[in-house]
Amino acid sequence: MAAETVRTKGRELLFLIVSLFLAPMILLYFAMNYFEQQNNSLLLETARAKLMAPFNQLRYYRKIETFWCATLNEELKQSLDQQDMAGRIEKLARSTGEELNYIIWKNKKQIMLSNFLKPDQFKDWENLLDDAKKAQGMSPSQERLFLESRVRKLLGPHYLAEHFNRARSANDPHLIRPDASRRFPLVWLNDGGFYSKFGAIVLFKPETITRDHRLKLLANNSQHARTDLYHINVTQPGTLPQKHATVIKAACHDFIRTGREVLQYGKTVVAVARIGPNDYVANMLELSGYSSNSGRNTLLIALFTMFTLIITLRSKPGILDPGNISIRLQLLVLLFICSGIPLLVLALGALEHLEQQREHLIRSAYQSCIEFIQAIDLRSSGELSHIKRMSENAVKTFKELYKKGTPESDILTKTFQQLHRSRSEFRAAASSSHYLIAHTGVYRDGSFYNYENLEFHRRQLPIELKLVNDIGSYYLNFVNDIQVNPERYAEIELLTEMFYQKNLTEIVHELIMLTGNVEPMGWGSSNFPVFIDLISIQDSKTADFFFTAGFNPDEISRNFAIRQTDNLRRNEAGLSVFLYDRYNIFPLDFDNRHYPELRTIFNRVSTHPSPEPQRCSYAGEEWVFSGYQGNLLNNFSLLAMYPVSAIEKAIEKERQFIVYSALAALVILISLTLLFAHSFTVPVAHLQTAAEAVEKRDFAFKLPDLGHDEFGEMGRIFNRSIAELEELSLASIVQSRLMPAHTIASGRFDVFGRSIPMADLGGDYYDYFSIDDNRFAVLLGDVAGHGVGASLIMAMAKAAVVCCKDFHDQPLQIINNLHRLISTTRSRKQRKVMTFQYLCFDKESGAGKYSNAGGCSPMLVSPDAAAVTEITLSGPVLGGLKNPRFSETELQMLSGQALILYSDGIIESKNPAGDEIGFDRFKQWLLDHYHADATTYYHAVYEEYLRWLAGGEAQDDLTLIILVYQA
Repeated sequence: MAAETVRTKGRELLFLIVSLFLAPMILLYFAMNYFEQQNNSLLLETARAKLMAPFNQLRYYRKIETFWCATLNEELKQSLDQQDMAGRIEKLARSTGEELNYIIWKNKKQIMLSNFLKPDQFKDWENLLDDAKKAQGMSPSQERLFLESRVRKLLGPHYLAEHFNRARSANDPHLIRPDASRRFPLVWLNDGGFYSKFGAIVLFKPETITRDHRLKLLANNSQHARTDLYHINVTQPGTLPQKHATVIKAACHDFIRTGREVLQYGKTVVAVARIGPNDYVANMLELSGYSSNSGRNTLLIALFTMFTLIITLRSKPGILDPGNISIRLQLLVLLFICSGIPLLVLALGALEHLEQQREHLIRSAYQSCIEFIQAIDLRSSGELSHIKRMSENAVKTFKELYKKGTPESDILTKTFQQLHRSRSEFRAAASSSHYLIAHTGVYRDGSFYNYENLEFHRRQLPIELKLVNDIGSYYLNFVNDIQVNPERYAEIELLTEMFYQKNLTEIVHELIMLTGNVEPMGWGSSNFPVFIDLISIQDSKTADFFFTAGFNPDEISRNFAIRQTDNLRRNEAGLSVFLYDRYNIFPLDFDNRHYPELRTIFNRVSTHPSPEPQRCSYAGEEWVFSGYQGNLLNNFSLLAMYPVSAIEKAIEKERQFIVYSALAALVILISLTLLFAHSFTVPVAHLQTAAEAVEKRDFAFKLPDLGHDEFGEMGRIFNRSIAELEELSLASIVQSRLMPAHTIASGRFDVFGRSIPMADLGGDYYDYFSIDDNRFAVLLGDVAGHGVGASLIMAMAKAAVVCCKDFHDQPLQIINNLHRLISTTRSRKQRKVMTFQYLCFDKESGAGKYSNAGGCSPMLVSPDAAAVTEITLSGPVLGGLKNPRFSETELQMLSGQALILYSDGIIESKNPAGDEIGFDRFKQWLLDHYHADATTYYHAVYEEYLRWLAGGEAQDDLTLIILVYQA
């Protein structure tokens, strides 16, 4: 039985350890591991963006000179003034070790700073930017040739107007090569455009672009991101720094083997890109805050918890014993284990889901931004179709007016008006090389008549009109299959070679392909859309006019942007979309002017959308945005933004749904738990009330019907038991009435006694009564045990004493009679015995007789002598032996003496420390608390007894009788 109890307790302890320690520790490990992975994932994503940023620039600018142009363009854009720009150029020179000569203009017409010109040389270079800009905007003419010649004197003999702002090209920036023999330096030229009030030129030695400084420049920028860039040549691995050589080599090897650009080695993250057959570049970053200690931290917490539990168990060994824990607390623990842990796991899963959903929505919004602005950029090409339709209408108008013989002034005016509003020019060259109608006038018979102020004025024929007229005539002759005289077109052949770097035959073949369409044409970088068509006035088989119309590309883009206002403001995706031409932000409204930070956001836009979602602040909100410089939308940057607040609202709705669902589940769980707890706690509460009723001796209390489960059975058993207890209570009442209910006339004796049973039915019995007018008797009995049996024997003794009226003055005879009575009740089931003491005294003289049957020896207290003596008289207990021998002795009380009768319950009582009162301590109490008044004497001794128990429970019945004699 003991072994089974040990096994049961062992299983209970194992269950407690698993449920209260191992399960929470496992959950804690997964929770810590989850949050650690989330933190590490965020760190890796941030590190990836930092590491790949310089590689993205390398991809965009693979050529060295392209990278130089992009770097200087960005420096000019970010410069606050001329001095700031000069400082930035000098910093680049120091970083690369190259000689960079620069000139910086104020207002693009006045030189402010230069590191190689002397002040007296400024006047020679003063008009360089202005001349180059004017020449770039002109069609071939004498004035253009003059301006180009002035620029060539300074920059180089092969400079062309088309080269102006070549370094500022958004798609393919290049340095200007003004001298094919490489005697003059290469030129970076940027007039600042609309975004800057100053322009600059930087002169490079030709050999500069043979040296790759991209890594140095990117390394300077990467220092702000706390990353380290390294160049790796697989044929020269010894050039790597020894500290990081192993990691970088491993990263390059893994990159070649797997193709993965970003690799992680512990807390080190390395990004690798290939820049040549044997050359690689690596960018390295040490992660701060990256950890993989969830297991170790969980183990430390587990060890700390175990240590705490051990200390707690040593101080309170039974704290984990289920019997020492309230049922309510046990149910709460059960609720936490069965409901709290699953809910906590679900909460962690919900957090992970919301985080993934947020990331998905951000990327989805970012993709929507990219797709929308790409659609706008692509849609801008439709503007050319609109231009083509209007140009065809203009051709039709020209044909109808010319056929009717309409005056030339009306023809050129109405034809020009029919063209798209972005029109800049039109020319109609006749098959005769001596006739041309243009938007500015008419060329006829070698003379040009400029139309201005509604009148024609004879002027010198501009070279660009002569060029168009001759090319058109040559093209018409080719189309109409008319023999061409080569000598006649010798001069135009030279001009086309100069301006277009093509001969007439090549140009004609291109014109054939372009006829009837709108395509970019022009001079070098100053291309603009041109519509080309052939007009037949009478015979459809013969072309009479070569018609061209030119359009301003910026105006085309601007008109498109204006017409897109509604689309920009209202779209199904909920995006805020803007277009920027370095001067205006479209849509044109007050809000855009009110938030100048839009221009700052546009300055972050490059030629390609960023591979990762970008964020910005605008109008007091956080936005996800994407933008790039238009490919088809000329000189425009496109920007689409999506408010992060909209994403947060979507996340909040999902969070609310999850929270409400969790609350509903929690309410259900709590309801079920309360119902489950109710089925436990309510019956337990009833049983506790019943126990309290028993403690209060309320034996009339009855439990209600608690159902048909185990609690109901316990309730029925209790009701049956309390009925029996009620009977015992009645027996206790009867027993209490066997004791003396009032004092007796005891003469010179003061008598007081009381019996306090340990249980409802005690085994102690005492009494005192008058024998006659001169004598009285005192008796004390103690039945072994308690309960009904002891009570019955006590009642028998009471009855026997009453019946022995003739022997009340003979103590020995009374004891002999009681012995015979009790002996007759003994059997195998009833083996109780009884101690008994009997005294009778003369009320006046104090003389008496005493007989003892196994009782505690009475104590005689002599206060004058300060002594306590025992009146010893041996004798066996009643009912113990078949033929016992009892004896009797005479007593004589002196004045002031007290005789104390007591049961062994007071002598054997123990305090909380386990010490008994004992005879010596009891004697001392009797001396210390002596009083002539027996009642006072009794209460003083009893109070000392209670102090000895110190709140503990009595271990036996207590009976104490005090007789004080006063002569």
